[in-house]
Amino acid sequence: MATYTYNYTGSVGSYTVPAGVSSLKITVKGAKGSDGRFLGGGDGGVATGTLAVTAGTTYYYNVGNTSGNYTAGYGEGGAGANPYSGGGGGMTWFSTQNTF
Repeated sequence: MATYTYNYTGSVGSYTVPAGVSSLKITVKGAKGSDGRFLGGGDGGVATGTLAVTAGTTYYYNVGNTSGNYTAGYGEGGAGANPYSGGGGGMTWFSTQNTF
């Protein structure tokens, strides 16, 4: 079984299912939130599942990024409420659509 790891790039990537492949085991991880002035940021969520697929189908993905203090992470992470709070990490997604 082949394993692919994709990291944050700031843009949408794509994966086309090769011939002979009928399912994918997918693990996606949301980005960690940034540290605030007094507390560390929380870890991003993790989801794992098996997806039935058809060879030749193209899937799109986006890997979220950790935010900066008081700013949102790439991929729709929420901004902190004030300069002392950390921002939320960006989401990671995998879909047949090229936008979320």
